[in-house]
This record gives sequence, structure tokens and C-alpha cells, in this order.
Amino acid sequence: MFLGDKTLQQGIQMYLKGLSYSSTTQEDLWKYLDQAANHTIDIERIMTGWTRQAGYPFVEVNRNYSRTEQPMVGGHMVISQQPFSLLSTTTKSEKWWIPFKYFDRTFNQSSNASEIIWLNDTSKTLTITASDSDWILANPDYLGIYRTKYDPQNFWLIMAQLEMDHTCIPTITRGALVDDVFALSRASLINASDPYTLIRYLKNETDFVPWTVALSAMNQQEVLLAEQDIILDLQNYFLELILPIYNKIGWTPVNQLTDWLQALLQPSILSIVCRYRYQECIEAAQSIYRNWKLNPTLNQIPANLRSPVYCTIIRGGSRSDFNFLWSRLQNESIANEVMNLLEGLACTEDPPLIVYFLEQHLKNDSIIRDQYVIQSITNIARSPRANQVVWNWIRDNWSKLLSKRGASFGRLSRIIEAVSSQFITVQKRDELKAFASSITNEGTVYRQYFQLLIDRINADIEWIAVNLASINTFFRPNNNSFVVAL
Repeated sequence: MFLGDKTLQQGIQMYLKGLSYSSTTQEDLWKYLDQAANHTIDIERIMTGWTRQAGYPFVEVNRNYSRTEQPMVGGHMVISQQPFSLLSTTTKSEKWWIPFKYFDRTFNQSSNASEIIWLNDTSKTLTITASDSDWILANPDYLGIYRTKYDPQNFWLIMAQLEMDHTCIPTITRGALVDDVFALSRASLINASDPYTLIRYLKNETDFVPWTVALSAMNQQEVLLAEQDIILDLQNYFLELILPIYNKIGWTPVNQLTDWLQALLQPSILSIVCRYRYQECIEAAQSIYRNWKLNPTLNQIPANLRSPVYCTIIRGGSRSDFNFLWSRLQNESIANEVMNLLEGLACTEDPPLIVYFLEQHLKNDSIIRDQYVIQSITNIARSPRANQVVWNWIRDNWSKLLSKRGASFGRLSRIIEAVSSQFITVQKRDELKAFASSITNEGTVYRQYFQLLIDRINADIEWIAVNLASINTFFRPNNNSFVVAL
């Protein structure tokens, strides 16, 4: 935060001590933070826009460059703000006090970035010292809650730096770059192929934050393009980028005490590579699984590898494999392992087994405890191959789900959100509309909830219509070299 950790902590301590056992307003908090900052910053003035307005902004960075062959050293940079929205429902009049900082190659690291520049109007012009050949990066280490859009030349310079030596840019800032570029693409603020170009550098990336952001974005892109002919090209491209980190991490358990971030990243990498049907990954999971079955009473699979192993085996395995994991669930009492087993069983792509598994969630004597029911069905619903089966089952069993102990629309809405997250066609949108009409007699809140889901689907349909041509162009034959995923 722009106040700094020490000032923020001191201000909150003063606030809690000064107003203990009292009712307060947000203005009280601003007053104490003001005191902690020695009244050098008008906290209330800055924070009101963030707490009284919906959403958050994006900042556009535009530099002036030399129009001659001789690169220009120094110049100007215009920064401007607008509300950020995927649904284009916000008005352009909203403004925030934005703590803008930037750094370039000459600053070396974000810790040596510029001083905070407050952007509280539509735009502001800054004088910079960077040459035309130097990149500029804003919002180091996510100081402010905003996204950043760069002019095309600066964006190209950033991508070139990432490919040449990504470690010149701090880890959190690299993660922010990946997150921002996919979000800006989803809002149709940049070319839809720009994210694919930027993430080419991931073949050299090894850190947790950028990869966690990238894997989430990859999953969203797969959902959006699941019905398109380009989907295999997309998956092959992603796999090509992931294989270097997969080969580095592998299946050898990572020491959680000495490298806990890599230990957290490992199962995510293994899961996606196996999901892409990379044969070496599948065979490794099968080998680990077979060793376990030789002595099933002693599960020696490392805890953080169980989820990718279980899912890989069930996805491509037989009914006997499903039954084996199901029998393990019957005798399991440790919560983490129960979730691992349920997540693994949710990976089945066999329609009769999917229905069987779903039905077990409704039985009064089911081994699936009530506290796991919603999350477990949600896991199944998010599987692309199971989604249609789950959708049919939900519509057929809605009243039974409502009568389940502890069930409510609030909890069941998580299932609806999960299953509809895969809906990207007009047909699926209309099916959701019809379902909503059949169950939303209880009140306005339910109708508003479904309308939000429908608005999201409409936005996705529109995004695909507008951006598919650009994505197809990126993945046209001979434009990239792909490995074979399937």
C-alpha cells in the first residue's frame, strides 16, 4: 500500500485502541491513518473513490517516441485512467486517486522505482528519462489496484526483455504483466493474440507467481475456445510452454521446508500436463499408482502429488480404478485426503460413472458427508467432459438438491456458477434462461443472480465473435512450432 507497511500497521493499531467497543465509520479509519502518516497525505480524499465507487480502473501508458532513426533519450509519457469492466457497464465519469509508480531498465529493480505520482484526473503528462529503446513498467509489485495498458512499442519492448532475460523484471511484476494482458484482452482493450505473444517467455519461467497466474489464464482461454477448431492448437501451444518447467520439476517430491512455493506449484504443473495427455506424464502417474496398489494399506504417494495422480488415473482409467478410489474414500477420515479422493473421482469422463457419482451425493446414507457435497459436485461440473452430464442431472434433481440437509440457494448457487462457467454458446445461454425461469419464483435476488450469469455468457459470446479471427491468425499453420499433445 502507498502508506507503507509500518505506517499502515501503526494507523490500524491506533484505530483499534482509540475506538475499541465503539461503533465506527470508514471516516474514523481514515482519520487514524492520517495521524499515522503525520497528515502528509489526505487519506479520506484518496480512499473515498475506492470505497464509494464500484469496480477499479485501468491506466493507459502512452509514450512519445522519436520519429527519426536516432533514438530519443528522455521525453514525455501520458498516463490516463478509465474504469475497467469486462461487461462494459460502467460509466466513463468515474475517477480514482491512483498511486502511480514506474520503473525502467535503468532503475534496475522496482525497489528503485519512481516516487508516487498521484493520478486523480483523467490524464497527466510526465517527463521521463528513458530512451526510446528502454521499456517502462508501471505499478511495480502491484502497489495499486489497477491494470495497466501500454502503447504498442513499449509493450513490444517489455516482451523482448522477457524473452531475453525475464529476471530483470521482478517476479510479482511478471505475474502482474501476465494477469493484466489476459484481462485487457478479455475486455477487448488489446488484440486478443497479444497474451499468447507475451507468454512465449514462460518457457524460461520457473517462479510460482507468474506460473500460477498463467495457468489460471490458460484454463479460462480453454473454456472460451472449447467449441472452436483452434482448441487443439491452443492446448499444444500451452503444452509447449509448460514442458520446460514440467521437466524441471518432474515427479520427484519437492521439499516443502526449503522450497515451499515450488512444492505448491508442482501439482498444478503435473495436473495440466497430464490433462493434455502428455504420455510421459501419464505413464509416471500410472507407475506411482501401480506401486500404491501393490500395498494399498500404506499410501506412500507424497501428499502434494496425490491430486494429479488420482485425477490422471481416473480420467483415463477403468471402472475398477474408480471403484478402488471409491473404496478408499469409504474408509478415509482425514479431511485433506477426502478432498483429494473426491477431486480425483470427479475426473472421470465415463458418463454412467459420472451419473453414479453424482447420485451418491443425494443418498441419505452416502459416504460423502454433507460438508463435502457442494464442493464435490462443483468439481465435477468444472470438468469439460462431464459438464453436459452434470447440467442434465442438476435440472432433473434440483428439488432433491434443495431438500438436502444444509442446502440453500446460496450454497447451491456455487454449483450453478460452476456448471454455467463452461457455457459459451447461445444454446447453453437459453437453457440457463429456461432453467432460471422454472425455479426463480421465490424473489428478486435469484433473478438478479441468474441475470449476472447470463450477462457473463453474453459477454463471452460477443468476445468470441469479435476476437476469434485474430486468434485464428495467430495459430495459422507454420506460424508456431507445436509439440503433439494428444
